[in-house]
Amino acid sequence: MFALSLKSQPPIDCLPKASPPLVTHHLLLLCPSSTMIRTLLTISLHLLIISLLFGQSPVSALMDGSPPRPPPPAFFAFGDSILDTGNNNNLTTLIKCNFPPYGTDFMGGNKPTGRFSNGKVPSDILAELTGVKEYLPPYMDPNLKMEDLLTGVSFASGGTGYDPLTSKITSVISLSDQLNLFKDYTRRVAAAVGRKQAVAILRGSIYIVMAGSNDIANNYYAVPIRRATHDIEAYTDLLVNNATSFYQGLYHLGARRIGVFSAPPIGCVPSQRTIDGGVLRVCSDKQNAMALLFNRKLSDKIDDLNRQLRGSRIMYINVYSPMNDLIKNYSNYVSAILDGSLARSPPPAIFAFGDSILDTGNNNNITTVMRCNFLPYGRDFMGGNKPTGRFCNGKVPSDFLAELTGVKEYLPPYLDPNLKTKDLLTGVSFASGGTGYDPLTSNIASVISLSEQLNLFKDYMRKIEAAVGRMQAKTIVRESIYIVMAVSNDISNNYYFLPIRRVTHNVNSYTDLLINNATNFYKGLYQLGARRIGVFSALPIGCVPNGRTLDGGRQRECSDKQNAMALLFNRKLSNKIDALNKQLHGSRIMYINAYSPAYDIIKNYSNYGFKDANKGCCGTGKIEVSALCNPLSQALSCKNVTSHVFWDSFHPSERTYEILSKEIMGKYISKL
Repeated sequence: MFALSLKSQPPIDCLPKASPPLVTHHLLLLCPSSTMIRTLLTISLHLLIISLLFGQSPVSALMDGSPPRPPPPAFFAFGDSILDTGNNNNLTTLIKCNFPPYGTDFMGGNKPTGRFSNGKVPSDILAELTGVKEYLPPYMDPNLKMEDLLTGVSFASGGTGYDPLTSKITSVISLSDQLNLFKDYTRRVAAAVGRKQAVAILRGSIYIVMAGSNDIANNYYAVPIRRATHDIEAYTDLLVNNATSFYQGLYHLGARRIGVFSAPPIGCVPSQRTIDGGVLRVCSDKQNAMALLFNRKLSDKIDDLNRQLRGSRIMYINVYSPMNDLIKNYSNYVSAILDGSLARSPPPAIFAFGDSILDTGNNNNITTVMRCNFLPYGRDFMGGNKPTGRFCNGKVPSDFLAELTGVKEYLPPYLDPNLKTKDLLTGVSFASGGTGYDPLTSNIASVISLSEQLNLFKDYMRKIEAAVGRMQAKTIVRESIYIVMAVSNDISNNYYFLPIRRVTHNVNSYTDLLINNATNFYKGLYQLGARRIGVFSALPIGCVPNGRTLDGGRQRECSDKQNAMALLFNRKLSNKIDALNKQLHGSRIMYINAYSPAYDIIKNYSNYGFKDANKGCCGTGKIEVSALCNPLSQALSCKNVTSHVFWDSFHPSERTYEILSKEIMGKYISKL
């Protein structure tokens, strides 16, 4: 990933020590360490690549008795410097790094190979993670042997982009030229092993693509040519159109399993902070906003391509969110590397308790109006139009966290009548939309209270003990991860909507009641064997569209009184959890601050690529939720839910949940 400047001085530690200063064109590089690259890939991309490889979670494959599948026959990389392993060494270009201090930690140290890093780059690490080989050689290496070709190479070229002008500016290998090199590769392999075997290699292999950074930083914002003819909207359309043509080109040459990396937060690399970050060297908001706009369009286009290209498995890989978190919260990752927490194996199972944020369909099987097993709910779930009882257009945090922890892709509801033992063994959701820490809250909505959820968990334990034995059942329960989220309904639908609790409790005493009930619930989980428990804070419930409608006035502001109550509850909850960890031997109960990141998304929605945080997508977006968000609402519903922070008037969209889940995974769940 390069950032080209015509004026700035290069960072001294990214140039050879004896190199004279360049006067006209200076290359300002993002030089991520190989350790940080490995960290990022391990925690954020491994599951996605494995899913691309296997078509399912590795854990699921084990549970259903499927034999382990072999590695792909080969691994190929296309794009820019993030994936270039040395192709630019053989070009006439300034965009090279085959000199020290590059490679200072590669293969024992001081081996500059043309990789834009101190060590390995993602091409190498992902080739290794998929079991193909330890290093991915560059196709332009004159010493390449046939055995190297047969297991894959990198065609990537540092400085290139989806816009052909980008590669012309830097005199590197364009993506169309990379496709031509791949055609040459296919001819060489067919000549060596025969056409039939060559086709099998191409179809079974994994392909990764990363570009876009140089288009944004080195072309659009550093050179005036494209800005004179294209605004940001038009230029990102140009990039996505060119990207689409490239993926189609790969497909027509035989590729089927293609992982496409999103643009990273290019505005946060050191060079762009220098150029556009002012005295404080802050991230460049305009470049990050453009990256997010490009990513949203790219993700939508990939969905279209998978429908159009028969047999294709093209996967959008969101590297923006984990990399942004790594940059913003770098100290968390250093700690995780040092204490080894990133290397921990997945938990045996994951369990969810609480309300609609974590309910994956339990309310389908009870008599309540708090349901959503009808359209337009689920309109983007598993390919589209699959209402499952999730209060969202797609996945909910239970699913995302099950996937991010390496357990499985979706967390089924415990009350699903079709649940199999293999589903039980890797975890379920006991959550019920509409419930809360106050028993009155669940009574009002006729849903499953938290005490009843505990009873269901006891029933679960009896079932798995019968299936795998007492000792194994105890191990599963003890080693698994538990997530709990409630309280939104207590504040919004009980205390402020109905007068019953307000007659007997002020805000302070009611939050005490909630904390006492919450404490009893966590203790109940602990006594049943749970040890690793993640407890979500209250969200900024006053900022959901429904709250704005009822209490936000004509300007639809957030409800300050509801948010203030949520913050008071959160402060008491955090203190109580600290006390519980001292009291309950061997417990690891973690307070998860979901309020702050959710509030930041709502207040600064455009930074995340959203266009609306005031209304939901369903219907008018102001009042529709559950039964009011129904098939009749579809005519009024938004066309592009990815531009909305909220799905209905009470629940975030799948995209919002994904952003929050990844942040929560990196900061909290990975440390349980």
